[in-house]
Amino acid sequence: MRLNFYSFFFIFAIISSVVCSKTRYVHGMHRYYTKHKLSNFNEETFALASADAEIQHQHHLRHQHEEVPWPVKKEAVVEGDLVLGGLMMVHEREESITCGPVMPQGGVQALETMLYTLDRVNKAEEAVLPGISLGAHILDDCDKDTYGLEMAVDFIKG
Repeated sequence: MRLNFYSFFFIFAIISSVVCSKTRYVHGMHRYYTKHKLSNFNEETFALASADAEIQHQHHLRHQHEEVPWPVKKEAVVEGDLVLGGLMMVHEREESITCGPVMPQGGVQALETMLYTLDRVNKAEEAVLPGISLGAHILDDCDKDTYGLEMAVDFIKG
């Protein structure tokens, strides 16, 4: 089955919106449960909370991060004649540093979907855009609104 240019990008837009909406939902639920899991204290949950706090403390002792000032730009660049911009949530929010660990389900999947689509368009047997290659400049907003705003301003500045 052959897809024309508009069909291909329509499918890409649908896939991207599904992946992004699912990512935002899952990440929102993760934040909700992380934030509210200790709201009802009794002796049993207090013991669990103490154990969780101890594990987090040990994690911070093993992985000491110094304060990193913004902007630390996390980006993926694919050269092309026409460059598409993307702002994706690849890393988790972290309070002590700019970006936390990579979110394997969601952010990375959306990034890989965009890169895969660009490869398919650029390397199609029958050229979708004859003589033009698509590129991308994808920035990571680290699930922080203020940092995402800075990245969006970087897009505008060029």
